[in-house]
Amino acid sequence: MKRFASPLSLFVAAILGGLVSQGISRWIPEAQAQDERDSKEFKVVRAEKFELMDSRGRNRLVLGMPADGSVGLILANKEGKRKIWLGLSKDDDPAFGFFDGEQPRMAIGAGKDGLAGLTLVGGPNNQTMVEVGVRPDGSGSTTFYQKSQELGTIGVGARGIAGIVFSDSKGRLLWKAP
Repeated sequence: MKRFASPLSLFVAAILGGLVSQGISRWIPEAQAQDERDSKEFKVVRAEKFELMDSRGRNRLVLGMPADGSVGLILANKEGKRKIWLGLSKDDDPAFGFFDGEQPRMAIGAGKDGLAGLTLVGGPNNQTMVEVGVRPDGSGSTTFYQKSQELGTIGVGARGIAGIVFSDSKGRLLWKAP
């Protein structure tokens, strides 16, 4: 004679089995951590560009990825003119810059080759005026420009030898040491 379980006994067994398995999983740290992660809802916003605008519709903050592969954060003033840029170039080199409207005034960057530099820009044509660079070998220099012409460089080589060079506006050597 075959005996079949009653629907009530199957129901009770299912409830007890669920309670026991749930109770056991609480004792297993990994299972508990997964339960907590599963119970949380994460909200994700995905985009290639975010713009934060003021009440007049001017961009004050832009976070984006241009088509060239770079990524950057731009902070703008009340008129919507770019003042600060922080980002990575298309070659993943970090950079930080200050602007006067759309004209760069100062940039700090580092390249994959280990070179770190500071560039100051000014003058009527927004040209490089001063560059400071440090190389991985310990050498470094400061170069001064006028109208895109190098006028002077002060530097220290990897072996600790210092040097200085001055040129005129046509690139002719005026003085150097050593």
